[in-house]
Amino acid sequence: MSLKNKKVIIAGLNKDVGPAMAYFILKNGGEVCINSRSENSLIRIKAMLSDYGKIEYVTGEPSSYEKALEIINKCVRLLGGLDHLIINFGSGTEDSIEDPRGLNEMIETYLYNPIYLVRAALQHLKSGSSIIFLIPIFSIEKPSPDRLSHSITTASLSKLVEVLAQELLYREIRVVGIAYGDIDPGFVPGRNWKSLRKLGSPSAPPEDYASIATTLLSEDLEWINGTVIIADGGFRLRR
Repeated sequence: MSLKNKKVIIAGLNKDVGPAMAYFILKNGGEVCINSRSENSLIRIKAMLSDYGKIEYVTGEPSSYEKALEIINKCVRLLGGLDHLIINFGSGTEDSIEDPRGLNEMIETYLYNPIYLVRAALQHLKSGSSIIFLIPIFSIEKPSPDRLSHSITTASLSKLVEVLAQELLYREIRVVGIAYGDIDPGFVPGRNWKSLRKLGSPSAPPEDYASIATTLLSEDLEWINGTVIIADGGFRLRR
């Protein structure tokens, strides 16, 4: 697999999956711009990965179309273009139908912000580009009654994958989702991460999910489009 000279924006760090994706992209010859609200985290990640290739960062939250446009355009200027967009937001809150206090926050995180980013990026994406969404698996496989707002908004994000893929088909821009399981904390470039889990484990290192996302960017998998791939190592089969 080669991503030589491919320019990728990763929006959201989400429990070390973001840094792991940046690492794999750089190792395969690509260039990365990472985005998050936390500048300290972005500075740390850039320092950790700069030896592997070109990595830039832009601080900010895409809470409106204008802010999303600013983030995308800054990244494009730093990279000199854009080939792929990865949206990797992670947030959660406990609530229920009696008190859906997290609804507005979850709608913003999992629907508004991704839509703003995709809209802002479309002026730069082209035939052969990809948009990848990372989506918590439990919203698809087993919604949680004590996380009402999180469950319904992340489930809506999986439907957004299909709708966007249909809309962007004529432009030959792919849209794919990855439904990920629990993430083990910690990421160290170059470690033997496969030795840290077994098939069917309830959780996995961030590299497992990051490697799938990175592989989906390659031309070898361009026939995968408009679907959400379940990535849990088979853990759901043990339930």
